[in-house]
Amino acid sequence: MDDVKRKGSLRIINSAKSRPIDEWEQLYGLNLNDPTDATLDADGDSQSNLNEFYAGTNPNDANSVLRILGIAPTPAGMRLTFQGVRGKTYRLESQESVTGAWTSVLVFKIGSSLQASEVIELNDPRPAAGTRMYRVQALLP
Repeated sequence: MDDVKRKGSLRIINSAKSRPIDEWEQLYGLNLNDPTDATLDADGDSQSNLNEFYAGTNPNDANSVLRILGIAPTPAGMRLTFQGVRGKTYRLESQESVTGAWTSVLVFKIGSSLQASEVIELNDPRPAAGTRMYRVQALLP
């Protein structure tokens, strides 16, 4: 029987042919038979186990989390730093106001030469226009 995990509107089905979630759960000591563990946050980093799976981070280590670490203005635009994981693809998005739509700034993949969980720097070359918010999302393969 397939394992089904739900988080919001996300639905992931594990089958005998594709078991990356099962392998990841085993690696980090999660219960293969408990779909509710997808919503848990044992390390207290504000990311669910399911989000940690997508990001490639360790659900048992609060320092292993996908989040923006810093934002600083530079002559070339805003510089953002975050902790990335090699082999993962990310999208940097920005929002011009709290009620505005998120827009894609850049989609990129961390190469295999990067050490695991290394700090990445990105530049948003657009000129600053008032308040701008940013987020980085891990994309599914």
